[in-house]
Amino acid sequence: MEKPRHPNEEEIDEKEWLRGANANPAFDFLKEPEEDIYTAEDGRPFHDER
Repeated sequence: MEKPRHPNEEEIDEKEWLRGANANPAFDFLKEPEEDIYTAEDGRPFHDER
């Protein structure tokens, strides 16, 4: 079932949403070196089968 939308609600595409989240100061702590704990060697690649 689709969530009812407000008549003035605009559709926001994923890139726009990510750009807004990236500019939000609430996430500034993620830019600190202490938060950069993973490397390319961590984990396994995920390939979506869609």
